Amino acid sequence: MSPLSLDDLLRALTTAAGQGDQLDLARLDPAVANRTFDDLGYDSLALLETAALLEHEYGIELPEDEITELATPQALLDLVNGSRASQP
Repeated sequence: MSPLSLDDLLRALTTAAGQGDQLDLARLDPAVANRTFDDLGYDSLALLETAALLEHEYGIELPEDEITELATPQALLDLVNGSRASQP
């Protein structure tokens, strides 16, 4: 199983938050993975919606308490890929 890419994660974020154009522009910034969710305009509710979407799409479980503590897309990407890698 291939790891979730940054583009896949950004697409999930925009879908869950309903903000299609915001992260489309962020994709042009090579440092977007390390920008904070606050800087990108995403709050904890948007992250929980994104986590639910990813859980459904990839059949994984992401701990809610960990999701709300994540600060950057890279941290969320690492958590998702770690969860996917531990699946049988």
